[in-house]
Amino acid sequence: MTEFIYSLLEKIGYTHPLHPAVVHMPIGAAIFALLALLYSRSSQNQRVADTAYHLQVFGLIFTPITMFVGYMDWQQFYGGGGDIHIYIKIGLGFVLMACFAVNVLAGREGVLGNKKFFGGTVACFLIAIVMGFLGGELQYGS
Repeated sequence: MTEFIYSLLEKIGYTHPLHPAVVHMPIGAAIFALLALLYSRSSQNQRVADTAYHLQVFGLIFTPITMFVGYMDWQQFYGGGGDIHIYIKIGLGFVLMACFAVNVLAGREGVLGNKKFFGGTVACFLIAIVMGFLGGELQYGS
């Protein structure tokens, strides 16, 4: 299936990996959810708090997609081999997805003043930062 998708994309002129094009969705959601939550807590702005929640939902939707295309790229461009950073990123991808899921459930009780949601949002942010660092290590080395 991977071969089919990449050959189809190559026919329309797209020869690059797919993961870099979509990885910004869940990582950006994690980062901006924290920023929105911090602002909403300081200003008591419910609409911005709702945005933080919606960004968690967005991250939950895009994390498995990003993981799937990352796996496809790994197979296509690296032959499924590689160093430990890839395996750590795969594991952290599942952790990030679980973190988003817990936040989505916790956020249903309300976001402003919700300590579980706040802690989970910080956790998603930190996981996203570590995953970005590991991606840089894979791409550019130490």
